[in-house]
Amino acid sequence: MFNFAITTVGKILKLKQLLSKVQPVILCGGKGERLWPLSREEEPKQFLKIDGKRSLFQNTIVRTLKIFEETSILLITQENYLGILTEQIKSLDAQISYQIITEPNIRNTAPAIALAAQYVKQNTSLDLITVFPSDHHIEDLEDLTKTIVKAVSVGQAGEPVTIGVQPTRADTGYGYIQLGKKQGISYKIESFIEKPEKSEAVRLFSAGGFLWNSGIFVFKPSKLLEFEEKEFSQIAQITGEISKDFVPNEKILKVDADRYQKCPKISIDHAVMEKCKDSHVIPFGGGWSDVGSWPAVAKLFPKDSRNNFKKGDVRALNSKNCIVYADSRLVATVGTKDLSIIETKDAVLVMPNNEAENMRELMASLTASNHSALKSSLKVRRPWGFFESIFTENTYQVKRIIVDPGQALSLQKHKFRFEHWFVVSGEASVRVGDKEQTLREGHSIDIPVGEIHRLTNNTKTTLILIETQIGSYLGEDDIIRIKDNYGRIKDKEV
Repeated sequence: MFNFAITTVGKILKLKQLLSKVQPVILCGGKGERLWPLSREEEPKQFLKIDGKRSLFQNTIVRTLKIFEETSILLITQENYLGILTEQIKSLDAQISYQIITEPNIRNTAPAIALAAQYVKQNTSLDLITVFPSDHHIEDLEDLTKTIVKAVSVGQAGEPVTIGVQPTRADTGYGYIQLGKKQGISYKIESFIEKPEKSEAVRLFSAGGFLWNSGIFVFKPSKLLEFEEKEFSQIAQITGEISKDFVPNEKILKVDADRYQKCPKISIDHAVMEKCKDSHVIPFGGGWSDVGSWPAVAKLFPKDSRNNFKKGDVRALNSKNCIVYADSRLVATVGTKDLSIIETKDAVLVMPNNEAENMRELMASLTASNHSALKSSLKVRRPWGFFESIFTENTYQVKRIIVDPGQALSLQKHKFRFEHWFVVSGEASVRVGDKEQTLREGHSIDIPVGEIHRLTNNTKTTLILIETQIGSYLGEDDIIRIKDNYGRIKDKEV
C-alpha cells in the first residue's frame, strides 16, 4: 500500500511538471452565427449562458484551470469582446491569472495562434502551447486531461498534434481527420476532410478510421513559427513584427491593426495541419460537442416525454421532437413536429431540425442586406450592465440603460448625437464637461453634441435610466472613449 502511494504521488508530480511547461491558449474571437438569433456579433456563442448559469467561455476557463492548475491563461479575442470577456472572468469569482491579446480584426485561427506562439517564444521559457476553442462542451474532464497529457508528450518532439473526437454519428457539421499509421500513443494524420455532404458523412462513419476535428491543438512555438508553407511564413513574419510591441507583463496586449490586416485570412488547419507531413492526432471520446447548431444545443439538455427541448415560457401541445427557446415571451406550439423555434425580442427563427446546417445561407443573406439583427439584439450587454432599445427611428431612438452597482460607463463624447438622460430608479453620478452632479429618481440632464460625459453608479443598488438620442447618426460606433474602466482603450488626456 505504501509503495503504491509513493508511486501514485510520483506520477502526479511528474504530470504536474509536464503540464507546468505548457502555455494554455483559449481562442475567444469567433462569431458563432449558427446559434442566431440568440447569438449575435456583439454577443457571440461563447459568451451565451444557454443554461442560465455559466457561458461556454466560462466553462472553458474552469476546465483549463483544472488541467493547468497554477498556469496563467493566454486569451485571444476581438477588441470589441474585451468588455464582456473581462466581465465574465470577474463573475467567476475565482483567482485567475491571465493575459489577453486583442485582435483589431478577424483573420481566422492561424494568425491568432501565431500571435500566441510569438508571445510565448519571446517572453516565456515554456516549451509548448495548447490551444482550446472557447465555445465547446466537454463532459469528461478526466478523459480530456489524460488526452491532453498524451498530446503534450507527443508534442515535445516538435511535431504538431491535434485531438480528434470519436464520432458517434454521420454528422455533416464537422470536419473529419483520417487516421494514418499508429505511432505509440498517437496516429499520423493521413488527411483532412472538409465538412462533407450527408452521403459522404455516412460513408466516413461506416468505414471507421476517421475522427471529428475538435480544434484543440498542441504546438511547440519555435517549430510552429518555422513552418515554411508560404501563407503561414507570411503570417509568422507579420506577427513577429507585431509581437515586438508586446509588453511581457501587461494584462492586455494590443495588436497593430494596419499590420495585422496584412495577414492572410486562413485557419490553422489549412495553413499548417493539412500541409505538415508529420502532424499527429490523439483520439478523444469524452462527450464532446462544438455546440454549433440548435440541435447540438438540444442534445445537452433533458427533454420532455415527447422529446421536446424547451427553454423559457414554452407550451408544447401535441408536439414532438421540437426545439423551442423562448427568450422574452410565451411561445406556444400545437401539433408541430421536428421544428426548431427560437424567439428573441427582435427576431424569430423557425426551421426544420434537419436544416440546421443551412444557417450559413441565412447568415449570408442577413450580411448582404446589412441587417441590424445580425450584429446585436435589442438587449446589448456591456461590462457595466446592459442597454435595451425601446424605440428607433432614423434621427432618434430611446433606450433603457441598466448600470450595475459600483460600475461606470466610459468617459466619452459623440460627434453626431445629443442625449437626454432621465433617472427612473437609483442614483446616478453624472459628469458633463467639467461639472459633476448627482441625479436621483425623476431627475434628468441634457448632454450636448461633442461634450465629454460619464455616468457612474456609486451605490449598492441598480441604476435604471431612460436615454433619448437625437442626431443625424445614432450608431454605437459614434462613441469616442477617453477613459475606460474595462481596458477597452488606452486612456487619453482630456
